[in-house]
Parts: sequence; C-alpha cells; structure tokens
Amino acid sequence: MTFKKLTSAIMQTQWLKATVVLLGAAAGCGYSLQAEAIEFNFGFAEGTSEDVVNAFNEAGDLWSSVLTDDITVNLDVEFGALNTPSLGRFTPTRVNVDYGDLVSALEADATSTNDSTAVQNLPHTSDFDLLLDPELSLLINGTQNNPNGAGSLTPYLDADGDCNNSSVRITQANAKALGLPTGGTQNCAPSSFNASSTTSDGTLQLNSLFPWDFDRSDGVDENAFDFVGVAAQGIGTALGFVSGVDVLDFNAPLILDQQEFFFNDSQFPYVSTIDLFRFSDDSVEAAELTQSSSVIDWTTGRLVDGQEVDKYFSIDGGQTKIASFSTGVMTGDGQRASSWKADELGGETIGILEPTPALGQQLDISTTDLLLFDVIGYDVVTEPPAKGSGGSTGNGSGNGSGGLPEEPVPVPEPTSGLLVGLGFAIALKYRKKQK
Repeated sequence: MTFKKLTSAIMQTQWLKATVVLLGAAAGCGYSLQAEAIEFNFGFAEGTSEDVVNAFNEAGDLWSSVLTDDITVNLDVEFGALNTPSLGRFTPTRVNVDYGDLVSALEADATSTNDSTAVQNLPHTSDFDLLLDPELSLLINGTQNNPNGAGSLTPYLDADGDCNNSSVRITQANAKALGLPTGGTQNCAPSSFNASSTTSDGTLQLNSLFPWDFDRSDGVDENAFDFVGVAAQGIGTALGFVSGVDVLDFNAPLILDQQEFFFNDSQFPYVSTIDLFRFSDDSVEAAELTQSSSVIDWTTGRLVDGQEVDKYFSIDGGQTKIASFSTGVMTGDGQRASSWKADELGGETIGILEPTPALGQQLDISTTDLLLFDVIGYDVVTEPPAKGSGGSTGNGSGNGSGGLPEEPVPVPEPTSGLLVGLGFAIALKYRKKQK
C-alpha cells in the first residue's frame, strides 16, 4: 500500500468513536446551589419532543448544581434511531493546546486542597522544567518505535520531548473552564487538530430504540433506562471525561486491507486532562527510577501473568489510588478507557461515569466524580475527599508486526462517542431482563 493510498484510506474510513457513558443525579450528593453555576445551551433537533427537552434540561441542572464555573456550554442534541446496540453516541469537540499552557491554567485555577495537590504532582522531569518548559513523561506501548519491537505491548518510558510529550488534547468545554483558547493553539500537533471551527462544544445523540424512563422523580422503571442520567453522561463527556488512550487502543495496530500499521509515539498528541491523573504501579516505579515527579500510564490494556494491569485515578503522582479506570475496547477490559471501571468488573459503581448502566438503574454524581472534575479545571460546590489505596503491579508483554511509511501521517482519531463495549453489555442485560 502506497503512502498516498494509506493516507486516503485513513481519511475516508468510518472510525469507531471514542466513548463514555456518564450518569448523574445531584440530589443524591446533597450539594447546595451556589450563586454562580455552569450553564448549558442545548440545540435540539427540529421536532424534538417535550419529554426529551425537559429531560436534557434536568440533566444540565444536575451538573449546574455541583459545578460553579461561569461558562456556557453549547451542545447539540438528537434523539432518534441509531444503527448501534448502544444507548447513545457522544461527540465532544476537542482542541490541542501546549502542555505548558495547560499547566499554567491548572495552576491559576487551583482553588482547593485537591487542586493544589494535583498541580504539585503534574508530570514533569524536574521542578526546573515545570517552571520553564514542562513536558510529559509517560509509559506507552503499541507503537512503531517501541524499543521492544514494533507494536509490542510491552511498555516503555517515553520522555524524549517530542510532540506527544508537549501537546495535549482536551475538550473545548474544558478549555472554557480553564480560560484557554477554545480554538486551541498552533503547536506540534497536526494542523487539522489544533483548531476548532465550531461554536458547539459537542453533539449528544440518544438512541430511541431502547426503552426510556424520562421522569425519574419517582425512581427509574425497572424495564427502562434512566434518560436523564444518560443525558447527563453525554454532558460529562463534553465537559472533559475523555481519555486519549482510546486513540492508541484503536491504532495499535491500525488494520487496513488486512495489513497492520503502527505509528511512532510522536504521532499520538492525544493525552487528555484526565490522562494526567492516570497511573499504574508500573508508572510509579518508572517515576522512581528516573527521579521524575510522576509518570502517567498511557498504555493500552495489558495482562501480566494472566492478570490485567490496573490503571487508576490518582492526584498525588500515583502514590494513592482513588478509583480504577477502564482499559480499552480492543486490548483491555472491553470498555473505553474514557470511563470508570465497569461495576460488574470492579465490584462497585464508582460514579456517574459508569460505562454499563442497567435497566432500572439510576446513577448519581459521586464525590469521586466531583474530585476528578475539580482537578481537571472545574470549580465544585464542595471539596470532595481524596481517599484510596495503591494499584496492581506487573510488567506487560506482547508483540505486533507491520509498519508505517516514514513520512508522518495523522493518527486516526475517534471523533464521536459510539458506545461499543457498553452497547454489548446493555444488550446482554436487556435480553436477560426480558426472559
């Protein structure tokens, strides 16, 4: 396959979309309203029913009751039949910014103890570098230039200062909350990824083929899904609960015409804000060995001695585990990295970002959800406690093959939220419920 043909195929292929299913209910948290609150401007498709309009407004109120940022988030909304076994499709608008600009914005936004802890432990090679020219240090795998072999799932430390060590990709709404340019910045990322040409902060599509309960004031019908909650999930995605690990997961390898292609690590400038707080015992060990402040775990899912390596949320450089993340559809636990660990896998429902809601289930915004949104740049009504304990340990292994033309090609980015792993889980739970 020629470079030209590969590029054309990449740009024309319909990609699987990055996902998260996020649920919420402010009433369950017991937080009080503040004078200032985030506002949502929903653009409903023509003919949208009153039930859908009211439910989305209620979902927006859930977030407005716990986030006090003085910003307006514009979201396009659609409700109709989707050709997918999933509850919905969420497409946050994203922009690239320099990591140094993001560090500065997070420092300026720090208003809580948790914020201060998180900023002090942001990835960088030294305190001097953090002040002048901060760069990310991360574990990564599945790349063309993996020293363990092209496409190997064995992780390695990427701290060479190229594009994916200096550029991050965040949602446009998250940029608003941090006072960063909503058009992104012209940095090392592919030019088409640096700027947004839309005032919309995302598109939320919910699937009318599923049974829905639009009014959860009296609980959620055991034979229906919580519409307000799932609408709130889509809002949470747009606000910033996305992980760039999903891009790596779907491109390690990229398969075209039955051929495998891998990309160099410099072609993955997709680290998101939440990825700055994604760790494993392996990444903590790497930080200790290199005397770095912290090293994030940006690897795809991998097994060690038959056990999955735990990827967890931490605000102190990985020293304290707060909650586990999902690890990837292709190489991980079957769920998008852009979500908490599914309750059926982790043994508990962590919060609104749970990826596999069930019939009759209402999920609430939890203190863990609020802690995450607090440290990625939002202001919350009450500072949530940061509790937890360590992660799992192990060394990944695995090999791949294939290659990519030497001339750089933009890595295909999932551009909307097709709930793949969630879809199959929902379909299974739904079928069981009907028996």
